[in-house]
Amino acid sequence: MESIKFTNADGDYITIAREGATYRLDTLTGITGLIADTQTQKGFETDGSIYINSLLLSRDIIFSFNIIGQSSRDDLFEQRNDIVRIYNPKLGKGTLVYTNDYTSKTLNVTVDSTPVMTSQQDNMGYHSGSMSVSLTANDPYFLDNFNTSVKLEDFVGGLQFPIQFPISFAEKSAALVIDNDGDVEMPIIAEFRGIATNPILTNTTTGEFIEVTRELLINEKLHIDTGAKTVIHESATGVMTNSFSSITLASTFFLIKKGENTLTFGSDTGAPEVYLTYKRKWVVV
Repeated sequence: MESIKFTNADGDYITIAREGATYRLDTLTGITGLIADTQTQKGFETDGSIYINSLLLSRDIIFSFNIIGQSSRDDLFEQRNDIVRIYNPKLGKGTLVYTNDYTSKTLNVTVDSTPVMTSQQDNMGYHSGSMSVSLTANDPYFLDNFNTSVKLEDFVGGLQFPIQFPISFAEKSAALVIDNDGDVEMPIIAEFRGIATNPILTNTTTGEFIEVTRELLINEKLHIDTGAKTVIHESATGVMTNSFSSITLASTFFLIKKGENTLTFGSDTGAPEVYLTYKRKWVVV
């Protein structure tokens, strides 16, 4: 089984599959075979060059499919119009979900041009059409279809009432370990909820952190996206405010490295709840 589902910015979608579908997938390229731009530096009067880095280029997805037997030419062209409306380049970014027998992953894509159809009629009078589509994934990595969300716990235990001796005070819980088993490092979204002063999120594996010098009141939130590099404050009434200027100079929008990463959080005052959300990134499905 192999299928692709494209959803545009308006939420309209179309699914194309190899079997059992009105839109029958014919050819598909770009799922594998990424091209890397190898960056090197040439030394003075030296043989060869010095390797610096390899950067993956954008991923080009090109496919064709058939619109299976329609009873009239008008029906065929009506479906064509629906398809062209969905694959509208002016809508900007959309998502492509690729599924096979082994896995299912998502790409963020844009449409390169409106699809073109060639039509034909068989001996029974049924009409069919063949269409081709070209998409570009500027970020070439496949993503998990769904977010993984976890809660960072701060304190466990603490005083119990009525008080019994010996007194047991609250202790820091074990830090959260995120195992990034994807192909490359990945961004993370952190959400601080509740009362806090100068909240900070730290990746103790790398020593990197991001600290925001501002106060959170009850029912307020702070959204930190290390991929989009944004810091947004959300008031108790839902008003969003850009708080990028509140991050400290030593802060970094760190990424979660491959393998195990240990994350902790803190604040000068308060006891906020912290939720982390992420999607792993893959070179190929």
